Amino acid sequence: MDANSRLYMCTECGYTNKVSYSVKRHMRIHRENESCVCEICNKVVNGRDALRRHMHVHKGEEVLCELCNKTFKKSGLKGHMDIHHSSKKAHTCKVCGLSFALKGDLQRHLLVHTGEKPYMCEICKSSFTRKSTLKRHMFMHTGEKPYACNICNKSFARKSVLQDHEHLHTGEKPHVCSICGLSFTQSSCLHNHLSIHTGEKPFSCDICCKSFRLKCFLREHMRKHRQKSF
Repeated sequence: MDANSRLYMCTECGYTNKVSYSVKRHMRIHRENESCVCEICNKVVNGRDALRRHMHVHKGEEVLCELCNKTFKKSGLKGHMDIHHSSKKAHTCKVCGLSFALKGDLQRHLLVHTGEKPYMCEICKSSFTRKSTLKRHMFMHTGEKPYACNICNKSFARKSVLQDHEHLHTGEKPHVCSICGLSFTQSSCLHNHLSIHTGEKPFSCDICCKSFRLKCFLREHMRKHRQKSF
């Protein structure tokens, strides 16, 4: 503790805070980012949480996908392989020709063509094609954020957003560009990056119809329109 300023200091990076618990919680970030070696197979993982997850493979609780190194419960590996690694896509849409590995994915896709949105929010009457999308939407009304980070206690409404957030602590970059090999901590960052290769500009200005690769570029462009109006 610094006697002059009455601050508690992190000995690793110099971070300071008036509350000792906040510094102790911050120190967990450094511990979680340490490289850890599995004593059974010598695999090196980034952080203690990652090592604990990896150890489930050896306990027989989970199995490892040898193609992408993700772990799953035994019952979930086949579905993962069918969706992400199988070249067999037996279920084909008769409208547009897109093929899917799972029949359920085809059925959900068909709703795009029919325009059907069978799942309705009873609060605001918004409709959705998927039940899971409606469930996530309901969190907007309830304010519920059931997925909490066990490192910094920040909470999220979606599990996928929590998982991407945790990668910021562990340093993992599981989202890999299939074109150039660059990897990212968050799926949204990979999605934005892919537009560099595809040339896609999905964000359009309603005033001048100019298109942009990223939403933040469109926001900056719209700010210029607002400045011109004064």
